[in-house]
Amino acid sequence: HCLLAARIRGYVEGEVEKKGRKRGRQRKEGKEARQSEQGRVVKEIRQVKMAISILKFLFYQSIVSSCAIGIMKLGVLRLKHARDSPTDFLDVDGSVGEEIRRQEVSMASAIMFPLLSSAVLLALFYFGFAADLMLLLLFFSCFSSVAFAVFPLARKALARADKEFTVARVGTFRLSDIAAVCLSILLLVIWSTTGSDNASNAIGVCIVVSGIAFVRLPNLKVATLLLILLFAYDIFWVFFSESIFGGNVMVKAAKSSGTNPVRVAAQAVSGNTTLTQSVPKQLALPIKLIFHFAEGPSMLGLGDIFLPGTLIAFASRVDDLQVTRGKRRHQWMSLEASTFIGYAVGMAITLLVLVVTRHAQPALLYLVPGILVPLAIRARQFGELSMIWRGPKFDRMDEDEQRAVDDVEGADEEMRQSDKQGGSPKWTGAAGVTNNV
Repeated sequence: HCLLAARIRGYVEGEVEKKGRKRGRQRKEGKEARQSEQGRVVKEIRQVKMAISILKFLFYQSIVSSCAIGIMKLGVLRLKHARDSPTDFLDVDGSVGEEIRRQEVSMASAIMFPLLSSAVLLALFYFGFAADLMLLLLFFSCFSSVAFAVFPLARKALARADKEFTVARVGTFRLSDIAAVCLSILLLVIWSTTGSDNASNAIGVCIVVSGIAFVRLPNLKVATLLLILLFAYDIFWVFFSESIFGGNVMVKAAKSSGTNPVRVAAQAVSGNTTLTQSVPKQLALPIKLIFHFAEGPSMLGLGDIFLPGTLIAFASRVDDLQVTRGKRRHQWMSLEASTFIGYAVGMAITLLVLVVTRHAQPALLYLVPGILVPLAIRARQFGELSMIWRGPKFDRMDEDEQRAVDDVEGADEEMRQSDKQGGSPKWTGAAGVTNNV
């Protein structure tokens, strides 16, 4: 009986121990399952938050890219206005339009541009006074750029009241000239007294628009040389300058600011008054566009708009020239449209790489191939690649047109000489097939 009772007690204790271990194992497995489920949920929430932040970033940057494309289009339109209008800003005899038509980039200028730009970057990186000097110079260039850019708007607004008047010992002006100058002064005053990013952006837009209107690429050969050199320039200063100079030269130059000359002048005139103290001490150089979003500010350098814009303006001029000469019947997917699409694709790739690497990217690394390759492909499809590589004669007639004009002028001269001699004219050349010139 005692032996049987001991066996029963051992069996019961063993079963209790087994059930205890089983319950402990179940509790442990349940805890691990709950932790795994919680970890999975947390991971999914993080992934959703990251996807939302990426979508927000891409949305904001698409706004930036759309603004850049719009600015380049404004520059192309300003170029066409200066080319086609009989008179332009501070111009009553058409001399400004002729001056713009003569501003072409040479091979030497294309080589010197990245070298001079590198020198400016190093000056801004090493010397604090360089930003002050550059800001002072930019004040004058900003004044003329803004006035030139807004002149078509002033002329359209004052179309009926735009009259000419002469100022003794100064010259002849129009009311639209004065309006453009007043708008330029007002914008500079707002920027210098408030330091507003919106005013700085407006000035930057005017600089780009005026630059695209003035700087003209004569052919694709010069354009390719300029953009390839700037392609290498952008890569070097963004990726390799930090290891050589101890800091990212491009980023520091983009964020540099100079002493506000308006505050300095105000202090020299009236001292440290309350009004003087309200003027900002430093002004950021207007060499970039600043966009303020909920996720933080975003910057786009003016060079990433201006340099591709010059090539797009060149493509637009070629399109207009070929259509005017009747050598192209339609404008579907023109050279200008193909370069715009290439710019949009290049900017999208830039933003994608920026999101993935989370590191500042040289935009020209993606924009230069993005605009050159579609332009070359579309020009080859039109059979115009060799023509734009050498350079079309924008302001000169081609050989056939010039020969026809020379024949007509020769026939006119011969007719005049015959009239003087009292005889009948002897028609020769292409114009001689008819008796009616």
